[in-house]
Amino acid sequence: MVWWRFCRLTAALVVMRLFGIPRIAIQVRIVLALLISVVGAPVMRPMPAVDAFSPLASVYASEQLSIGALLGLVVDILFAVFTALGQLVSVQVGLDMAMSNDPLNGVGSAVLRGMYQVYVSLLFLALKGHIE
Repeated sequence: MVWWRFCRLTAALVVMRLFGIPRIAIQVRIVLALLISVVGAPVMRPMPAVDAFSPLASVYASEQLSIGALLGLVVDILFAVFTALGQLVSVQVGLDMAMSNDPLNGVGSAVLRGMYQVYVSLLFLALKGHIE
């Protein structure tokens, strides 16, 4: 059933920093989660068939929402670690004066910090973290 995957993906996309920035409207994130759920449904293993209006369905939905939020938080923590690592490396090599405007955090940030964010984004996509 597409609904359970949709719940998980919606929670992950709302929490993840990659898609959770305020510039991307919540409607766009929900439509993106729906499209990914529908397109990916044929290749995923079947989910248990449950009546949509039963109490068990709300338990499954809350389970999928919490799993999705947890996955989004793990990805967000990974990005935060590499952002801090980029800031630390730029201070260590003396590039902390080379600052750029960071619209995500609303403050100036070191150039290497942005490079580390790009690297971890590409690594996340290359390791198929967005699919798992």
